[in-house]
Amino acid sequence: MTLLCFLLLLASPENERLLLGKSPFFRIEGMERARRAGDVALLQRAARSNHWDARRAAALALGSGTPVALLKDPVAVVRAAAIEALDTTAPEDALWLRTRDPDSAVRAAAAWALRDASRKSNLKRLLDDPVLDVRLAAMAAMGRRRELLRLARDKDLGTALGALAALGRCGDASAAGTLLRDLGKSIKSSSRKRMVFVDSTATADYARARAVGEMARRDVSVGGRSVARRLRKLVDGANLQGRAGIVLSEAVAAGRDAEAARRIVDAQVRARKQSTLPFHAINFVLRGGMHAFAREPWPELAPLLLPLLADRDVHVRRAVAEALHGDAARLALGDRDAPVRAIGCARIGKQAPLLAALRDPEPSVRVAAI
Repeated sequence: MTLLCFLLLLASPENERLLLGKSPFFRIEGMERARRAGDVALLQRAARSNHWDARRAAALALGSGTPVALLKDPVAVVRAAAIEALDTTAPEDALWLRTRDPDSAVRAAAAWALRDASRKSNLKRLLDDPVLDVRLAAMAAMGRRRELLRLARDKDLGTALGALAALGRCGDASAAGTLLRDLGKSIKSSSRKRMVFVDSTATADYARARAVGEMARRDVSVGGRSVARRLRKLVDGANLQGRAGIVLSEAVAAGRDAEAARRIVDAQVRARKQSTLPFHAINFVLRGGMHAFAREPWPELAPLLLPLLADRDVHVRRAVAEALHGDAARLALGDRDAPVRAIGCARIGKQAPLLAALRDPEPSVRVAAI
């Protein structure tokens, strides 16, 4: 009976019953429907909901149209979402107030949102904040790229990764040039290694790659050439069978370069047929790239990825299923491996194929479909 009510609600065109309902699962579905339909009035109502997750979802969906009142919401994650949604359009006085917020994520979001503030020097006090992310956000907002570059080479991995993320968000041409040189050295070193090693060095390389990708997405140029073009040159010159393939996948995914992504996947698929590497090693590289591309929909990659859903390695099929979205994920629902089918349920985003998955023999797949 509960399942029947659930399906009736999903089938209902009344997004309001979902978004303002009692179940958080319904509210998430309702928010997605309202966002796709551009139903701003309903999202504005959700921003006044008694449920904090509905208010947070509404802020993320409304963007600059988020009610300023949510900056004072009693729940920290809602305040942080409202700051990120409003960003530099939020009232400056309200943002300064949030830099003293008891929640560190809120303070960090406020610091970054104040990057164009008229009294930006007031952010100096946040440089002594006990939480690293707040200090890094303040440095990024104040344009202290030299300090961030220094911290990006810190022996403490957590400090280095945070600094690299901050640089990707705020970096200029000089910072981009330095990170590109570092990334080029990492790629050259990784290309010489025939095997893949997962260690702290690799983690830092992935973070550096994402920072470069963020700058490519923001159209940063170095010496008259865009970071995106330089990144493609690295892709074309690297041995994509080794760790360099995963590193460059992270950069290209962050940069949202569909053509470079297609080149990487195509090269790795062809390399698997000719490689002298052990089977598990080349598959590890392919899976690492898929995890990078799974963060956002890439319809351009679907023609290359769909044949891999017939691969004998179940871990490859799971990684590929994560990187597919919409109709492209339908094929995963027929896989013999239950986790692959469950991932397909999460990625397909359409009701009709999921109704059949409700009769799957594996409970995990039925749960994913629900």
